Amino acid sequence: MYELTATYTIEEIDASGKKKFLLTVNDKPYYVGELVYLIIRFLSEKKSTDEMLESLNIWSNNQYKFTKDTLFGIIEQHIKPLGLFEKALPEGQKKQLPLTGIQGQWTLVKFEHLRIFLEVFKYAFHPVVFTILFIGSASVNYFYVNQFLGANTATTAAQTGECLRNANYVLLFYPLAFMVLFFHEMGHAAASYMYGVKPKNIGFGFYLALPVLYADITGVWKLNRWKRTIINLGGIYMQLLINTVIFYVLRYLTDSTVIEVLMYIIILNMGTVVINLNPFFRFDGYWIYSDLFNLPNLRKQSNVYLLKAIKYLFPKAPINLNESALKNINLKNPFLIVYSVLKYAFFIYIAKFIVILIAQSIMDLGLVFSQIAAMDFSICAIEFYAKTFFSLGVITYFSYKYTKVSRNYVRNIRAQKV
Repeated sequence: MYELTATYTIEEIDASGKKKFLLTVNDKPYYVGELVYLIIRFLSEKKSTDEMLESLNIWSNNQYKFTKDTLFGIIEQHIKPLGLFEKALPEGQKKQLPLTGIQGQWTLVKFEHLRIFLEVFKYAFHPVVFTILFIGSASVNYFYVNQFLGANTATTAAQTGECLRNANYVLLFYPLAFMVLFFHEMGHAAASYMYGVKPKNIGFGFYLALPVLYADITGVWKLNRWKRTIINLGGIYMQLLINTVIFYVLRYLTDSTVIEVLMYIIILNMGTVVINLNPFFRFDGYWIYSDLFNLPNLRKQSNVYLLKAIKYLFPKAPINLNESALKNINLKNPFLIVYSVLKYAFFIYIAKFIVILIAQSIMDLGLVFSQIAAMDFSICAIEFYAKTFFSLGVITYFSYKYTKVSRNYVRNIRAQKV
């Protein structure tokens, strides 16, 4: 008989229609239906096979006759892959955040240290307050961003081509930039706290080799999709509010360094808002699209859709489709179709920019060495060195990663032919 050995929790979630449950196995969440929930509960109660069959047949009200074969088939196909029969992870072992792909995680602030701030910030996420302030701050940003940026583009540095950044710029800009990104995550944490989900922490990690901050709010999966959408918008909401305050403050400033720093903070804010709204990376926009159109595991569904399309167009293509995965995906869903088509069109479109980035980074590397040889270690030069080496590092990482994936794929195809 099957024995549950993994660390898990299971609870009913806030959803309309059929009963739905959130199963969390070793900190990894899954949505399951009532049937799977009942079988897991029976297994935890160590019921015999006959007792489980009797209970399931009563539950189905004789609309379906459960047998040993159907019961064991459900366990093998739908429950075993969830990892419930694997050994629990050792206590204290570092785990990857579920459904985010964030690697190398370091906790910056724990929930206990955030509680006092979240008690205040959470009220900004009451549905009425959130709607009014979000629409208002978005309107202010749309109206003022071009006006302020357009009026301040012709700075002294831009006119002279000189680097006028000093120690005051560094001491002001980088802490403010960090705080903006931190408050983005605070927005997610405060929104989840408003709806009864305690965030675990705010931390630092890497997504696609890029350094990012994250808020561990995995418990939000038990909320309905509208509350999750507000939580997903929480970071962008905080950034729009920050920009609105900066627009007001800029009217009364005269210090050129402070003005320049705040202008860059506005640019940073708007850039990260746009990036986060992009649904083709697993940032906020991805989860918003997934929740609004009820498409869990959106990337996986999109990949299956693409493989199905390739298989249809090229029947002899060496592609093996998982039949069980196909059963759980509605390939006629218009929102899935639109997302899948635009996703791959987007990645094809940005491919040319990657080529340009590679060429530019290689040319910049020569300039870096010449500036170092000239002993140029001004703040602007150091920022340029850091940007160039970081770009080359990211390019090297992706080149190695995807070359390795391609080699493994070709190796597997050859092995199947043999």
